[in-house]
Amino acid sequence: MTSPSEQLAAAKAAQEQNRPFRDVTVLLDAGLAEKRDELREQLAAAKAEVARDKRLSAGDPPAIVELQEQLDAILVESEASLQTIRFVKATPTFWANVTASCPVRLGAPTDEHYGYNMTRATQLVAPKCGGWLVDGEVLPLADDAEWADLFETISGGEFAEMESAVFDLNVYGPAVARAALSKELATRPA
Repeated sequence: MTSPSEQLAAAKAAQEQNRPFRDVTVLLDAGLAEKRDELREQLAAAKAEVARDKRLSAGDPPAIVELQEQLDAILVESEASLQTIRFVKATPTFWANVTASCPVRLGAPTDEHYGYNMTRATQLVAPKCGGWLVDGEVLPLADDAEWADLFETISGGEFAEMESAVFDLNVYGPAVARAALSKELATRPA
């Protein structure tokens, strides 16, 4: 029979080996990143307009084609500056300590809903749970200064993707898994 300590050690090893992760691709050319984000917004707005006006739905209007061509050109130009950052799920105690140290910003609905500043939590979690993904291997960033440089270089959209990855790994994903398990157990015959 396995002792509780042995079970705990096995569970911890399995958890570390199967730690969930999310990859976020960032563009390390701030000018191109801003231009790309701007074109993405324009393209989304143009597509929304086409969706609202049924007269425009026969094929893509020239404006959409032109925006897509500009976006494609930027993506080709920026390929050498694209890097991937892999984030893994934080340990529960680390996550709890981080969120406890990130007070709610007044007037920030997301902060008020969750009870902590998600932007600051992402900045604190990233150095411990993220790293460059190079040839399938995760390499840590050199130090907190390199993370600070990264946060200052990437676009707001890319930071939002990081924030979403951290949130999904540490809050949303576990909540969905727990809810699915509860539902499954509740509907299971006794």
